[in-house]
Amino acid sequence: MVKTSESQMRITEQLNLDLGEVKLQLLLISQALGAMHGFLQKFGARLERSGALGPEEGKLLANYKKSIEELQKKGLVLELPLEPGQKPVETVCPTCQAKLKARPGQRIARCDWCGHEF
Repeated sequence: MVKTSESQMRITEQLNLDLGEVKLQLLLISQALGAMHGFLQKFGARLERSGALGPEEGKLLANYKKSIEELQKKGLVLELPLEPGQKPVETVCPTCQAKLKARPGQRIARCDWCGHEF
């Protein structure tokens, strides 16, 4: 069995902490973008229904929708923030014992830490 040195263990621990922080920042950015996207969708639909949307604004809204669709095809995830009082569902990976959190009603497909497929 390969012995891991103390410095390698500290580096790995720091790397895991940094990775967790990056994932948290990505989640927060994704939720902020998701909230903004939801607002823009509702606001655009309201303007279209009321007839207050001019031809130039209509083109801009169509371009926005097209751009978001292309970004989502490339992997952009737009999540809505959790409602106040709503808690994420925790699942423990059977392989690495990592605690994975999912939104209520969302299914976890694979572990982000070890790649285990559920």
